[in-house]
Amino acid sequence: MASVSFAKSPEHDRFLLEFEGEIRGRYILAVLAGAGVLGGPDLRKQIEDELANPTYLPDTMYSAREYIFVCDRAARAGLSFVRIGELIFPAYKRAHPDLFAGKTVFDALGMLEYAYRTETSWGGMSPPRQIHGNRAVLYRKSQPAPCDMGIGVLQGLLKCFDATGTVAETDCEWSGSKSGCCLEVVVD
Repeated sequence: MASVSFAKSPEHDRFLLEFEGEIRGRYILAVLAGAGVLGGPDLRKQIEDELANPTYLPDTMYSAREYIFVCDRAARAGLSFVRIGELIFPAYKRAHPDLFAGKTVFDALGMLEYAYRTETSWGGMSPPRQIHGNRAVLYRKSQPAPCDMGIGVLQGLLKCFDATGTVAETDCEWSGSKSGCCLEVVVD
């Protein structure tokens, strides 16, 4: 890959092309599934063919470069990362309903932070989520996932709880923020 289509700046493009992290296969599969749902099975097959048809196991760690590649191909096909992200938490809830029993939206944000720490090699969100009444603020720093996917994941989380609210990126590392990308969730 000469450049990454969803990079927001030359610095972001360099970061993505040189990124050495690892991620569990379940997240590569999630983006592939999203590409297949939103872009059709031919797009998913094309992406898998370009990757030499790998078999991803959900609990096995893989190079984040493969994840970035899948995201790049989805972006080049014109797919919405917000929509792809929205599919992730509801699918996870369908697979693990017991983890959601008795939980709130804000509890689920803790699940998200835990996943960043345990499902990737690049660690958690920093600083940890901040909750103020019906509002939560999360920070992502040096993450290979498209910023819009983070928005979609959080919107999908709201849907898991039949909650309404807003999700917005209020600051972006790749647009100059020193503290990373800041995502704000406000629950109505």
